[in-house]
Amino acid sequence: MKHRVIFVDPELWTTPKENRMNPTITTGDWRRAGALLKHRLARDVDGCNAILEETIQVARLSNLIVALIGTLDAVADQLLTPLGLDGLNEWLEAWTRTDFDPTRPTEWTRAAALAVACHAKDTSEMHRVIEEGDDDNVTPVVLSIIDAYAAACPALATHTGSQVITHGLRMLTGMEAEGDQ
Repeated sequence: MKHRVIFVDPELWTTPKENRMNPTITTGDWRRAGALLKHRLARDVDGCNAILEETIQVARLSNLIVALIGTLDAVADQLLTPLGLDGLNEWLEAWTRTDFDPTRPTEWTRAAALAVACHAKDTSEMHRVIEEGDDDNVTPVVLSIIDAYAAACPALATHTGSQVITHGLRMLTGMEAEGDQ
């Protein structure tokens, strides 16, 4: 068997790229996103903390964010009509504006901006949104992604929504156990 030798550009080692997000999602990222979603909807703080700690330990926060938005979109696809999905996306788009609803939590603006950027596959914008916070704690924004979706799509927090999430989690856990990470 022949092996190819690939030489990495030395510039990559000395000059980091501005965009540090790596949107390559593994089965483990999908599982963590689904578990975080279940824990957050159940208001299980310890469960959320455990998932976030695991994510940080494996250095996959940006991947978790992309997987979380993808998971929320997949669940919404199963719970809403096409017209309802259009409304959800319009609501997220409106929440990116700070003047839209002054009563909502401020983290929701960033959470919605992350979702909109993720839908557009704009990793530079996602990175900018993550970095724009006043502190290094991105946890409130990650949790606000779930809260914003749940407010825009209340069916997420229903028994049916929970069943959809649980079914997906079981499938992902099995895939991860088989080594498809």
